[in-house]
Amino acid sequence: MGSRIVLPIELRRFEEKREMEMTSPSNAPTVFNLQGAALDEVYWPLPWLYVGFLATWCFSTFYSVNTWRNRHLE
Repeated sequence: MGSRIVLPIELRRFEEKREMEMTSPSNAPTVFNLQGAALDEVYWPLPWLYVGFLATWCFSTFYSVNTWRNRHLE
């Protein structure tokens, strides 16, 4: 059995392929830069925005149901 000489470029490709196979989405970096701000920082205000929409929807629903039950418009 003859031994094969491994060229540096083949070794580099093998290492890159092995790293790609070993890296799963859960191991992928979670912070990406988006114009100097981390992605986590960009989406940080969203839960408060959703709470604001929920509060508006609840108030609107309460007002609509109350107006309908009492049959008067204000």
